[in-house]
Amino acid sequence: MAARETIKEIIALDIKTTQLKEKFDAYPQPEQETTLIEFFEQMLGELGEDDPLSIGLIRIAEMLLSHGSQTVTVTLSKGLGHANPDARLLSGDALLHLAEDGLDHIMPAVDDALKEGGLQAEEMTFLLTDVDHPEVPSVLLKFLAQESIEIVASAIEALAEFGDPSTIPELEKLVKDERLVPIEGDAKQTTLTLGELAKEAIEMLKDES
Repeated sequence: MAARETIKEIIALDIKTTQLKEKFDAYPQPEQETTLIEFFEQMLGELGEDDPLSIGLIRIAEMLLSHGSQTVTVTLSKGLGHANPDARLLSGDALLHLAEDGLDHIMPAVDDALKEGGLQAEEMTFLLTDVDHPEVPSVLLKFLAQESIEIVASAIEALAEFGDPSTIPELEKLVKDERLVPIEGDAKQTTLTLGELAKEAIEMLKDES
């Protein structure tokens, strides 16, 4: 009987959740968006590096997808720079969902990542490799112009992964770059120059052509 009563409670909660969602959807769009963004930012700010994602944060991220405005897109992109890897994954998955309707839908997030730099920009380069759009390589090339060594390195790796040989001329401009990049290996951490990374990427892309 205990199991039966538990199922009944679950069904009742599902019905209540649906009713509350319908009630929320009846509010004006701007009010919905502002409220969702406030909750998302608050929950993200309270999330520790090693904390598990709350059901509430996941729910809010899902609800934000139904809006998809420039403000919402930029808000989601902030999660890419969070210390918590699950938060980065949540934000990345949300942005990829928006990108299914076209690269232009996440360009506000890309522009924000270019402006903010840091981990947000690094993560954005790898996210773009999962976007099926012919303009992705030209967008990734913008990250090569960043001052951060880590961002440039991530852009080089992302370009190699995307596999467009037309980007080789831009990568060739970096082959003499002697700035060192830490590389995590299986046994120990080593370093390579950006030039060496660029050469490796070029060889990979030549194999694609």
